[in-house]
Amino acid sequence: MTAIDLLNRILDAAPWVDRANTVDHIIDGRPDKELKKVLVVWRCSKETLDFAVREGYDGIWAHEPTYHFHKNEAAQLAAAPNDSPKKETALHKQRVILENDLVVMRIHDSWDSRDDIGVAACWAKSLGLTNRVQKSVPLDCECRYDLPASTTTGALLNVVKEAVKGYQIPQPVLFGGQDLPVSRVGIGAGCIANVEKFIKMGCEIAIVCDDGLWYWSDIAFAIDRGFPVIRVSHAATEEAGMQALANWIRTEFGLEVMYQQEPAFS
Repeated sequence: MTAIDLLNRILDAAPWVDRANTVDHIIDGRPDKELKKVLVVWRCSKETLDFAVREGYDGIWAHEPTYHFHKNEAAQLAAAPNDSPKKETALHKQRVILENDLVVMRIHDSWDSRDDIGVAACWAKSLGLTNRVQKSVPLDCECRYDLPASTTTGALLNVVKEAVKGYQIPQPVLFGGQDLPVSRVGIGAGCIANVEKFIKMGCEIAIVCDDGLWYWSDIAFAIDRGFPVIRVSHAATEEAGMQALANWIRTEFGLEVMYQQEPAFS
């Protein structure tokens, strides 16, 4: 199976994606590259590329940008000023990809809101949340889950800490009191998490990622509102979804697939 064939098959399974505007595409490399061995990662880092070359992978399937731009990565890289440190860093990665005949694809829009095995669904499962009573439209990423019995904000924080153990640091942080009773929990998919939306859903607490909400604006609003928020690193909220992506590609297409976790930083 070629890289472009696999991309099209994935998009065929995600009819909610606007193919004219999606970030899900081949970032770099030959679309007609024949695939046998694929590496699935949250982010295609320099270390990821070195590992893929060393271990003989044909392609890398990443959730987040490779060249540090959210949309039209190759075009924005080419257009960046030549004295840009970001461009210098990305060009090094591009050389590794092209010189070693790797193909890098981004799978983001088609996986965030996929039922059962997408990023949002897997994040909820890893937290033990099963009773989804409300979801956002059109992406289905921001959801309210109701617990069978009331718990406390501190107890829920411990559940989150256990779910993300071994993933990126820093540790999850609770903004709000430790002993507040909660049973209606709002979660999103990575950056897709809006505190106001969760409040309107009737949630009593939200679990969000560090990239998605600014402290000075969103977290400060939640604090002033008296609405508790647990903030987790972006990668930690999405690694379960990346594992599910690797398993799905392996099962659906019979390729040799390995999932590689985003490294923690100390």
